[in-house]
Amino acid sequence: MCFHPFVFTGKERDEETGYGYFGARYMDHELMTMWLSVDPMADKYPSISPYAYCAWNPVKLVDPDGREINPVYGSDGTFRGNTKEGFTGEIVIYDGSIEFENLSVEQLYQQAAHQANVQPGAANALPYSVAAGSMTDEAKSKMYTDIVSRFEGDNILGTIFSMDDVKDGKIYFDASRSGNWATAYDENGNLGDGSKIYATDHYLTASEPTVENIAASVICHEWFSHKIQGCSDATKNHQQAYVNVMNGPYWGGTTDAYKSFVQLKFTKYAGR
Repeated sequence: MCFHPFVFTGKERDEETGYGYFGARYMDHELMTMWLSVDPMADKYPSISPYAYCAWNPVKLVDPDGREINPVYGSDGTFRGNTKEGFTGEIVIYDGSIEFENLSVEQLYQQAAHQANVQPGAANALPYSVAAGSMTDEAKSKMYTDIVSRFEGDNILGTIFSMDDVKDGKIYFDASRSGNWATAYDENGNLGDGSKIYATDHYLTASEPTVENIAASVICHEWFSHKIQGCSDATKNHQQAYVNVMNGPYWGGTTDAYKSFVQLKFTKYAGR
């Protein structure tokens, strides 16, 4: 059996079958976004097909072998790169020196923990849900802005998302503000038309802080529903914002806990 690089993916291709070899699995290049065997990490992403490549988003994501997927940020909010699996899933906070691009997220956690045990002062790698309490509002704003900006150009129910439509081109963070996932404010800082969007950490107790969960709330709910469509309590159609989240492009990649959270909120607002 002979292998040679395949130009689109840069991975080895089986000349006999024509399938791309990714180390853990083969991909059918005729179907492009379909693995030929089940994702070994499929039980962690029940809302995504176990045969899906890059969570159905091969334009923006990279999945070298079909295993777990996590972006890594520093505690100052700077994007540092991805573990070997790509930009999706739960956020990891890490300030250490370990090169993690060729590591799985579990390997990063394990190696960072070992290094922290043997080297006093060495940084540990933590899920954002654990590390959030030690990060500043400025760092969180920087992190959220980077995450959301990566969805620039996405089609949100017929409208193209652009950070140019977001006040100052950033997602603000203020721990003192109330809200569940994210909140839209007007120019004066009052609940309003979505000119200024704040993220919050209130959702950490409701569901996991994954890239898809954040995009669904900040982009589909706050930007599209409140700013573009004008959904609000005042117009008595706030429930439509949750419908938009459920019909939006990120819903399939959100976690079960997030789905339950959104459905509960929809029921609450629809009953008013």
